[in-house]
Amino acid sequence: MNTATQDVSDEAGTPARVNSAGAGKLTVGDAVNVAATLDPATIAFGALVTGSLPINKTLNISNTGSSSATFAFAVQQRDPDSKASVKVTPASLTLAAGQQNSVTVSLSGALPNAGSYEGFIVVTGAGPTLRLPYQYLVG
Repeated sequence: MNTATQDVSDEAGTPARVNSAGAGKLTVGDAVNVAATLDPATIAFGALVTGSLPINKTLNISNTGSSSATFAFAVQQRDPDSKASVKVTPASLTLAAGQQNSVTVSLSGALPNAGSYEGFIVVTGAGPTLRLPYQYLVG
């Protein structure tokens, strides 16, 4: 799931939302050559209400490769949100072969305007790029 591409479009030709297409189209070559796994495979911050921020989630990463590797984490926001933001701490990790560690994915700031907000945590380093979808909702 985390090696899927985003080249999935809706009927109007715009990129499909995570609720419609999940993480995207499976890329078999990348899926069998991953150097790391992510757990969980998606992050849902849920429906936000006044006073619910900040929210912290734990993302576990395991180095499945045969050598040490450094993995960098970046947030790719799909929906503009000037009030709240997603951040990954620390921004990178070095893991020995077979080692696992975790980062914190946090949603902080003020309560956004009503709507659905989503994006991806992009993990680069050894092996194919991994993409972990995230979402939060405001009524």
